[in-house]
Amino acid sequence: MNGIHHSLFFIFHSSFFIKTPLLLVALSLTLSVHAQTINSYDFFGEFCVGEGLVTDASQLQTNHLEPTEGSLAALLDANCSTYFHSLWSQDNPDGGYAYLQADLKTSLSKLSIAYAKRSVNNNGNPVDIHVFATNNPAGTWSDQGNITCTYDYPTTVGSSKIANYAGIAYINLKAPYRYIRLQVESTEGGGVSRGNLYFYWSEFRVFNENVGDGDVSTDIRRLRITEIQPANVDMFMGPTYNYDGWIELYNPTDATILLRNGFISRSPSQPKQCPLPWSLRIKPHAYGIIWMGEHEDKAVGQAQMKLDCDGGTVCLADANGVVRLSADYPAAVTRTSWALRDLDADEWGYTSTPTPGAANAGSTFATDILDAPVVDVPSQCYTGRLCAKVTIPSGCTLRFTTDGTTPTLTNGTISRDGLFVLSDKTAIYRFRLFAPGRLPSPVVTRSFLCTDRQYTVPVLSVVTDPDHLYDDEIGVMVRGTNGVTGRGQSSPCNWNRDWDRPVNFEYILPDGSVVENREATLIICGGWSRANTPHSFKLKANKIYYGLNSLDYAYFSAKPFLKNKTIQLRSGGNDNGCRLMDAALQTIIQSSGLDVDGLSYQPVVHYLNGQYNGVINVREPNNKHYVYANRGWDDDELDQFEICTARYNQICGTKDALNELRELSKECADDAVYAEVCRRLDIDEFCTYLATEIYLGPTDWLNNNNNCKGYRRRIEDLDPNERGDGSDGRFRLVQFDLDSSFGTTD
Repeated sequence: MNGIHHSLFFIFHSSFFIKTPLLLVALSLTLSVHAQTINSYDFFGEFCVGEGLVTDASQLQTNHLEPTEGSLAALLDANCSTYFHSLWSQDNPDGGYAYLQADLKTSLSKLSIAYAKRSVNNNGNPVDIHVFATNNPAGTWSDQGNITCTYDYPTTVGSSKIANYAGIAYINLKAPYRYIRLQVESTEGGGVSRGNLYFYWSEFRVFNENVGDGDVSTDIRRLRITEIQPANVDMFMGPTYNYDGWIELYNPTDATILLRNGFISRSPSQPKQCPLPWSLRIKPHAYGIIWMGEHEDKAVGQAQMKLDCDGGTVCLADANGVVRLSADYPAAVTRTSWALRDLDADEWGYTSTPTPGAANAGSTFATDILDAPVVDVPSQCYTGRLCAKVTIPSGCTLRFTTDGTTPTLTNGTISRDGLFVLSDKTAIYRFRLFAPGRLPSPVVTRSFLCTDRQYTVPVLSVVTDPDHLYDDEIGVMVRGTNGVTGRGQSSPCNWNRDWDRPVNFEYILPDGSVVENREATLIICGGWSRANTPHSFKLKANKIYYGLNSLDYAYFSAKPFLKNKTIQLRSGGNDNGCRLMDAALQTIIQSSGLDVDGLSYQPVVHYLNGQYNGVINVREPNNKHYVYANRGWDDDELDQFEICTARYNQICGTKDALNELRELSKECADDAVYAEVCRRLDIDEFCTYLATEIYLGPTDWLNNNNNCKGYRRRIEDLDPNERGDGSDGRFRLVQFDLDSSFGTTD
């Protein structure tokens, strides 16, 4: 028992548990400030010369100018490689803080500032700024309080787009003022030289946020919702470079309408469901778009919420949470939108030709969707000659592509007879039917893989627009030109971005039977191993694909009961040589009968757009869907956490129960306390988890503040009759990433 007590103390009091509560508090504070301060109607993380109220360096002043580097003019040149730097090389002349002062040329009470980091040595970026204002710079300056600067937006530096580089802060002055002074009182690095708390920015802009000046209105009731697309599959890419859902707003008035500090929700009873921490200006008789998707990347115009593919209501509320505008929409149809047919009538319909940001007058509307094309042979590996026949119903046109893209009325080739003959050649076909007065059919994919290999493991074929994988701007499997740094990469990489890409995948068993052929979402996954080839990725079911929200095939013989929403195609993580270490060890542990949560495994051969890409491991995902797959418990029933690269992340629920367990473990040498710990922690599974990890000795585990995940069911929220014996409410840990096992000799 004493050994168990010691292990409890070890895991709950190692360095990452000591550090992470402070980190979580810091994150919470950052998010709170961000929601209050970010505001702009035309800033998207990029800077242009001549924009905003301050366009010339003569409008800027500072009390502490560094003579050896940087300039005020650099703040306005739309070049993030140049910068302004406050004094550091000489003694502080007055013992005070450095400030940046701006002449707005007009008196304002509401404004926003946009700013960007310095491209190198950028730990001197301002965080806390004390704001002062006046109409007479030679007279008294009025204290306007403090603002906090966050850096949430990507921007372009040189030829690369870098995440978390630019930001916006919103300032409410107590009265209209012409001059503002931004006194920097803390920076990200806190660097001090010769008595100077120095700071720097590469770009700086000031925007007018006053409303009521001129022909500007905040009455969003005058707007109209004119189009809604929850299932935007490979059609329109939003500001975070994802195919998110969206809603379209139209301004029918002669005045610009400003949506600022508002909310969007899926229910009028929860009007503040999702804040919109930015401003959207819609000009007279023009359109505006709100994109709907949950991503790491933030962007102006992007709401961190998804539309419901089952249909529902979308509501817009003002800053007070009062719903001013709403629209109902039915269940989504893939690659169509629900659109207002005519601005003069309240008649809606499905259209396969959505027009985000434009009138719907030219769209074609229909109610019935064509059935999927019937192909007389399945996807397969073959040699020699292959003949496929696609049935073309009367009145329909069959269009097809062979490059992985989706057939549309403007993309692909028309087939008159539906006959396709191949001879010793790999071909990837995507088929789709079209007919007047009907919505286009679903897309049907066939992979005909020419090979003389007799595979004894399943074949997985992924088909998609090649740009989704390899394009420098939007491709997820290349370093590219639109990425971010991190995960072991000092230069930006596309594969580090939080991007989803629509694909089709087929799962072909060794006997030739095709047990899965469907559309899904591909997401690059992994930590530092993202740079490895072949790349690891996930395939995720999603309702945007005709409502199909689960993967029905039993991929893992060890767990045929799994309810899969996601499968992971893993190249081996840190074991990029044989790629089998983690998979082999987890299989041995599972087959031994040891009671410890782990991840099942199935090797496959995989092809990308018909190109052989080697053996890869199909794994259970170790994300929030793991518990649903193994236990059938939904996210809202769980407390689930992970420790990743020395950071604590709350995946589901709260950390309250974990904190309580941590405090109890300090006294677990007491038998009564230990009994309570066992009530809250599955002690047998915990000991097995520790024993296997310690024996295997992976170097990327607790000793590296990494790769620890756990979960519990919140049975206290259940009806007493559903709680059983209470065992479901105990924490269990999940074993994963054993790639570095046996990596040391101690």
